[in-house]
Amino acid sequence: MLHGVLSVLSFICLFGVPADVIAGPVELFVNRPGSVTGSIDKFKSRPGGPRDDLNRFISRPGGIAGPGGALGPAGRVILIDKEVYRLEYAAKKVPGVETLDYSKKKVDAELRAMFGDLQGPDVCIEAVGFHYAKTMLHMIEQKLMLETDPADVLNELIRCCRKGGVISIVGVYAGFTNHFNIGAFMEKALTMRGGQTPVQKYWHLLLKKVQTGALDPTMVITHPLPLDQAVHAYKIFNEKKDGCIKAS
Repeated sequence: MLHGVLSVLSFICLFGVPADVIAGPVELFVNRPGSVTGSIDKFKSRPGGPRDDLNRFISRPGGIAGPGGALGPAGRVILIDKEVYRLEYAAKKVPGVETLDYSKKKVDAELRAMFGDLQGPDVCIEAVGFHYAKTMLHMIEQKLMLETDPADVLNELIRCCRKGGVISIVGVYAGFTNHFNIGAFMEKALTMRGGQTPVQKYWHLLLKKVQTGALDPTMVITHPLPLDQAVHAYKIFNEKKDGCIKAS
C-alpha cells in the first residue's frame, strides 16, 4: 500500500525532463524550482499589465532569480537588502535592476523619492518571512514567545505600496504577529496574498524558457560544491560568508 502511495506522489510531484534536453547541466533542472516558480507566482499578482513597477524585498536567492528572465516585463525592479554582496551580485546578474541598501537609507523615504510622494510600487513582494525582525520590539516579543512572526517588513510594505496596490508574500510565516498595521492596509485599499507556491503550475513554462535560453536558473549559484561538502555549503550560506548566495 505504501509503495502505491509513493508511486502516486512521485507521479504528481515529479516532472520528467525530455530526452532532447536532459544532456544539459543538471543544475538547470534541479536548482530549487520553488525559487523561480515562487517569484513568478507572486509577480503575476500585479495589476495593470506589463508596465507595472515591481518593488521586491529580498533576503534569499529566490528574490534574485525572479527578475532574471522568467517573469516578463516590468517597468522597474527594485531589490532591497542590507547585504552588499547580494545587492552587487543582483545588479551584475539582472540587467536594469535597481538596488537599495536599507541599512544606509530609509526605505520609505527613498521609495517616495523614486516614485513621487503620492505614488509607490504597484506590487511589493515580501521574501523575508518570520526569521528576521528589524526592530527591537519584535525581537524581544519573539524571544519572549509573545509572537511567532514579526510584522516589520509587512508594515514597511503597507507604507510603501501605492494605494490600490498588491502585496504578495513569498517569505515563510508560521503563526501570529503583533502590531500589524491593519488600519493603513484597509485605508489604502491594498490586496495581500500569499501561500505555498504551486510549482507544478509553472513547470512547462519554465522548461520552455530554459530550452530557449530565456531563463538560466543557475544564475543564483555562487558555490558549485560536491555533495560531501553539503555541511560546509550550508554553513557559509547560513552565516553569509564568502559571498555565498546559493550552493549547488
